[in-house]
Amino acid sequence: MLNNGNDHDVIIQVGENHIKEFCAHSNILKACSPYFNNTFSTRLITIIKFNTPKINPNVFEMTLKYVEFIIFFLKKIFFLYN
Repeated sequence: MLNNGNDHDVIIQVGENHIKEFCAHSNILKACSPYFNNTFSTRLITIIKFNTPKINPNVFEMTLKYVEFIIFFLKKIFFLYN
């Protein structure tokens, strides 16, 4: 998700002075976060630029890496037991 932005439908711009862009997938964000679920559920998504200036880019990157790790971990568990 973080290293491979293929087929992304959300661009999240984070930071005030030093803006950093992250490509993401809205379905993953909606599944992992009530905030994003509410934000993205009311509109037809093509590509959304989502600006969050008050969030530190490093903190946001760590959060996305955590989500990416959880998804990787769940896939491994699923394939291990199925």
